[in-house]
Amino acid sequence: MLTDQQNAGERLKVLAEQLAEEVTLRQYERQPELRQRFGPSGMARTKQDSLYHLRYLAQSVALDSPLLFINYIVWLKVLLMPKLASAYAEACRELENLL
Repeated sequence: MLTDQQNAGERLKVLAEQLAEEVTLRQYERQPELRQRFGPSGMARTKQDSLYHLRYLAQSVALDSPLLFINYIVWLKVLLMPKLASAYAEACRELENLL
């Protein structure tokens, strides 16, 4: 018999593909320049990355390991922060060019 945590983790694993697709579509809707910049292969890589993250997090839930979950989120934040800062700086430059 599975615990609630295991059931939740297994459910997340089942939904991971659909969630990764939705995350990717929303990101490309919010940032249409990504499609022009990276093309279909970039979109596929974004989905693949999202799927990897979701599967890891689902496994940490299934294992009832908040520490694994939190450590991964912290690591991911560190990994993505330079990209977010770079995207923010680029958006500011574009705004300055418009003014």
